[in-house]
Amino acid sequence: MSIFERNKKSESTFPPTAAGKPEPAPPRPGPAPPRPAETQTIIGPRVLIKGDINAEESIRIEGTIEGRVTSKDIVYIGAHGQVQADVEAREIHVMGTVRGNLKAQERIHLRGNARVEGDVSTRKLAVDENAFIMGRINMTEPEPPKPAPKTRPKKPPEETPAP
Repeated sequence: MSIFERNKKSESTFPPTAAGKPEPAPPRPGPAPPRPAETQTIIGPRVLIKGDINAEESIRIEGTIEGRVTSKDIVYIGAHGQVQADVEAREIHVMGTVRGNLKAQERIHLRGNARVEGDVSTRKLAVDENAFIMGRINMTEPEPPKPAPKTRPKKPPEETPAP
């Protein structure tokens, strides 16, 4: 057996009970949000912040925020996250509850049992089957590409007759 193979019995059951029958494994939590390669700020499940948060990096919220959240990168609101604030970022992934407006330059994804009570504004929106939105949705258009600076065509060098 290779070191990479797992014993399937140990994955699916707990040790046998007094009756001799194994107990089923507990349900696994929902899928974790993708994690960026850069460092991120994590607000834990037992943390309450009242005030504004401004970040250059991604933020993962598992606790409670009352105020405003702004990030130049990605904001993740975990399944136990409670946000009573407007949230603005490049991308926003919600698995918990938000009471406030969401504005993303690129994308918003409402995952699992996400609940949003507020307006949503973004270019791309993904909503899972059990997610809930109560508010307006504004799908923004991508910014038009900037025209290239005009350059004058170069004249070919003039030919001079050979002596």
